[in-house]
Amino acid sequence: MEFFDGPGRTGDYVLFAGDIDISQKLGSNAKCDYKTKLLIYLASRMKWDALRDGQYLIISKQYLFKNLDLLGSNSSRNNQIFWRTVEELRQDGYILGAQELPGKKRASSIQFQVNPEKISCHY
Repeated sequence: MEFFDGPGRTGDYVLFAGDIDISQKLGSNAKCDYKTKLLIYLASRMKWDALRDGQYLIISKQYLFKNLDLLGSNSSRNNQIFWRTVEELRQDGYILGAQELPGKKRASSIQFQVNPEKISCHY
């Protein structure tokens, strides 16, 4: 998966590899496809943050949950869905690791190490 310049030369087109399964599972809701949402969000943040190979991507947990539509009041459930999604991306090789970094007043962040062989951003 990588960004590239499309016809408008804006650099905001995403190229998916042929082995990414983005088909919707029978009986599921596209709104609940957390894996694809997180993958696209991580790729876009790599571009915004000008991430280079070997660097860590640090994102506020609040922003991650907002972009994944995990806004319900059940924080335990939201956390469980989030970490299950992170584990799926790790098993698929898109991320090499992720950990929660404590912050002030419960404003924690998540540090991701993305796999540059699976997700890349060309400038």
